[in-house]
Amino acid sequence: MNVEVSRERLDLSSTVAEGDIRCLLMVLMHMTGDERWLEPPYKPKRDVRLIPDPDAGLPQAIQDEIRAAVVNLFARGHPKPVISDPGDELMLRMMRACLGENVTPEYAPLMREEMGFVARDARWTKAPSNETLAQQHVLIVGAGVCAIALGVALGRLGIPYTIVEKNDELGGTWYINRYPGCGVDTPNHSYSYSFGSRNPWTRYFCQREELLDYLLRRGKYGQATHSPRPGLILLDLNMPRKDGREVLREIKATAELRKIPVVVFTTSKADTDIESVYELGANSFISKPVQFEGLVNLMRVIGQYWFGTVELPLAK
Repeated sequence: MNVEVSRERLDLSSTVAEGDIRCLLMVLMHMTGDERWLEPPYKPKRDVRLIPDPDAGLPQAIQDEIRAAVVNLFARGHPKPVISDPGDELMLRMMRACLGENVTPEYAPLMREEMGFVARDARWTKAPSNETLAQQHVLIVGAGVCAIALGVALGRLGIPYTIVEKNDELGGTWYINRYPGCGVDTPNHSYSYSFGSRNPWTRYFCQREELLDYLLRRGKYGQATHSPRPGLILLDLNMPRKDGREVLREIKATAELRKIPVVVFTTSKADTDIESVYELGANSFISKPVQFEGLVNLMRVIGQYWFGTVELPLAK
């Protein structure tokens, strides 16, 4: 007798058959609320490798039972999870069971935030006035992955900020390192910005060029939804690898960038430098103060002027 099985069920079974047992156990716990999945004989063995054994060190019969339970759970559609938010206590139990480690309690709220169970973004209970915000200008040193995320978070709160970078492009370590085979050793989702759309990485561990394209919004990542443009560019003239004048020329020659105001921020006071950058389209020329206190005060003035007084075009 021939028994026909739906294509959807076959696809589900094939997918579950390749799934990591640890992930499948957490799916069962999340969807059913049944805490027996956190106890023996289902508890995974401890594995400290970067890519652990997907079988989790469990006997084949136990693996089969877990996979069958997941297939049965989703066989009739997409059930609603029993647990909408595990809370810190249950999250900690799940993490300890999943990893076979005595995970410290501090990681539970962090992971709940990472997984979207609780809001990550800071929000005003009462938004300050624009005048108050303009006096709280933030200086971010370095334009790496975290600096970009911090800038977006500050922008959402209406807090003016400036990112300064010694290199002629953003990207931090992914701009500097260029050796053959350079790439991430952490899964790509750790580099995906939650404020952007879901990113279709081509590899689980992407190479430097793809990550830099993502950060710079080049190539297939050029859509505006992936990351915001800066509202203001502070540009040094004497940068490594590429002269600031060349960068300014490229900015003003690029349709997507030319509307962004560029403030040349350099140690030079030469009349020839001032004249040349204005001819290239710079919006302001400012000489850097020697003392740190002077730098902080100047950043505050720049922030108040460009983000508190001037009307700028909307970032796209």
